[in-house]
Amino acid sequence: MRSVGHPLNSGVSTRFPANNWLCIKRTAYRPCISQALHYVVNTLHFVVRCRMASLIRSATLTGFLEVAHSVGLNLHEQLNAVGLDVSSLSNPDRKIPASAVAHLLENAAAASGNEDFGLRMAEYRRLSVLGPLALLVREQATLRRALTVIQCNYRMHNEGLLLLVEEHANLAILRGEQMTEEIVSGHQATQLRMGMLYRTLRSLLGGGWVPQRICFQQQAPRDRSRFSRLFGMPVEFGCDLDGIVCHAQDLDAPLPLADAQLAHYLDQHLVSLIEASNESIAGKVRRIVWTLLPQGQCTAVRVAGQLGVERTTLHRQLAQSDQSFSKIVDAVRAEMVPRYLANPERPLTDIATLLGFSSLSTFSRWFKLRYGKSPSCWRQIAGAGQPR
Repeated sequence: MRSVGHPLNSGVSTRFPANNWLCIKRTAYRPCISQALHYVVNTLHFVVRCRMASLIRSATLTGFLEVAHSVGLNLHEQLNAVGLDVSSLSNPDRKIPASAVAHLLENAAAASGNEDFGLRMAEYRRLSVLGPLALLVREQATLRRALTVIQCNYRMHNEGLLLLVEEHANLAILRGEQMTEEIVSGHQATQLRMGMLYRTLRSLLGGGWVPQRICFQQQAPRDRSRFSRLFGMPVEFGCDLDGIVCHAQDLDAPLPLADAQLAHYLDQHLVSLIEASNESIAGKVRRIVWTLLPQGQCTAVRVAGQLGVERTTLHRQLAQSDQSFSKIVDAVRAEMVPRYLANPERPLTDIATLLGFSSLSTFSRWFKLRYGKSPSCWRQIAGAGQPR
């Protein structure tokens, strides 16, 4: 039975009840994201294009060599199986498909029999894995400002990752969401993201910082010892989301290494690097749609406003690149839906709301038209797989 208590009351539940979590995303999350969105659309030039694979810096493979050797894997076989080569490990700035990395981690976990392979890689993570972005993040005055910098510039490291900060009352939820069309079943990439996020927070706030809760959607592994060792506290499994829960006041905690003048210089340098890359109006719209859909605010007018243009201008610019707002929304829904359906305990009514549908019947009609079967039927047949 699903919990009916408050989703963030420590000690009450190991789950985030879907209805209450939706309330967080649709209300308390809104003020937090509005500033980040405004900053994003005015400083960030996305190179992610609809219908194209998201790319990620090879630095994300930091630790793979060491972990693969420690569990007896053949490095070349593992890399070749997903279309990568050893040079990916020696050039941290080389861009590789994010889906290839996800497959690599899942294959390695299966071949080695280690359910915590992604977490083992996270143990090798340092803030420096972010490259030049790490310097700017470290020099911010507070954690909130540092997280906003990551939100607005992270595409330099990973084109398809969203860092979401959701506040409710005196607590905050920090989590990462990978925007990819191909859904790779498994939990290794999530383990790596969660481990990296935790180590980043500890690096910025100091070793004495402790979160309130560490939540994973995956079921508890046979051996939880590495989870407890890396996070320094009991980890909760079978939750409705993957995220780190902390006190909201932690977001405004000062960072000990902050240097305002150096931060300003680095910010100008990063902006120049970003502005040198190609723009994609479809990529900008796609990222904003990913953020607004779960809030129930994803309209062409709203997205155009975030981009600082009129709705008619937005439609015209998308048409020039052979795209449309409705096509992008439909594509994002198709990317999101298997993630939500993968959790058998999440009600279909909640999924309909998270995808921006006005009712369950509207969602069901859309799903059946796209996949040829009802959501409940697909869930029974495919389980945690991707709709086809």
